Amino acid sequence: MSYLQVSGLDKSFGTTKVLRGIDLDVPESRIVALLGSSGSGKTTLLRLVAGFSYPDAGRILIGGRLVAGEGAKVPPEARRIGYVPQEGALFPHLSVAENICFGLTRAERQGGRLDELLQITGLAGLEGRYPHQLSGGQQQRTALARALAPQPAIVLLDEPFNALDLDLRRAVCSEVIAALRATRTTAILVTHDPAEAFASADLVAVMRQGRIAQCAAPIVLYHTPIDAEAARLTGPSILLEATISDGMATTVLGEIALREEAALESGFAIAMLRPEQLAITRGGLGGNEGGDGGVLARVVGSTFYGDHHLVTVETGGKRLPARIAAGPAPAPGATVRVSVLGSCMAFSR
Repeated sequence: MSYLQVSGLDKSFGTTKVLRGIDLDVPESRIVALLGSSGSGKTTLLRLVAGFSYPDAGRILIGGRLVAGEGAKVPPEARRIGYVPQEGALFPHLSVAENICFGLTRAERQGGRLDELLQITGLAGLEGRYPHQLSGGQQQRTALARALAPQPAIVLLDEPFNALDLDLRRAVCSEVIAALRATRTTAILVTHDPAEAFASADLVAVMRQGRIAQCAAPIVLYHTPIDAEAARLTGPSILLEATISDGMATTVLGEIALREEAALESGFAIAMLRPEQLAITRGGLGGNEGGDGGVLARVVGSTFYGDHHLVTVETGGKRLPARIAAGPAPAPGATVRVSVLGSCMAFSR
């Protein structure tokens, strides 16, 4: 069952069209990530759902109730929305407990809601502190607790972890998502980080130029993006010129089986792989021919990232990134064989 339904949504600012016919269904108790680069319309869509702005066309339903479109203009305070902005926006003169309880009635404050939220968000023992006494992660968890306090219909998170350093960002994101799942809260997360979207969401909607290009489960989106641009937005990708015939893509890496989702029968195309699909072994004798042993290539660079190496190889005039496990890596100048693990997607040129 879809708890949030967005259909045919358009929004312009002056002569600039920001959203173009957006359709999005968010199932109840699920988390959906809006993934896209700056200017793709993610935050504008979130603000329309929140009621901070109204669409030019289309409609929005929350829990089956029409809140925007067809003459409806329900204000934010009447939509039961929890909103977590980028910076948390805590009241500096209020303690953690006072921030969390700010939107609650006196009866709700006297109940056990505060203690429940402190436990869920890992803030127990910090309720007397003020925002300047909290770490960045604790501030964001306080902002989430405040958004959850009135038991909203849906929580909207607008890139809430951007101001945190990488390690803290990953940890706080995990904690926040765990709290949302513990309360079975329907939520939308805006992000430009595919790793964050994949780790957090049940569904990821790829946005670009004011449209949703594709919406699918993270694993589906990663392995079967709809086109080359969606592939780039969802992680490192290898794009190769290919000729399609009989379910195979002939490329500089030899013949690669097509995924069923590719749905291309024959002709010229672009084949897509992920860097972890390239397997590297030490080079042997022979020419630059394909086959079970792969193709010969020359290593032109290698970067160590702790848990893996990103090795750049060159073959057939094409430079390709290969992600290999940590350990000894072939040195620049070395001859290696490159083979492909699994199948590939392919897109029409």
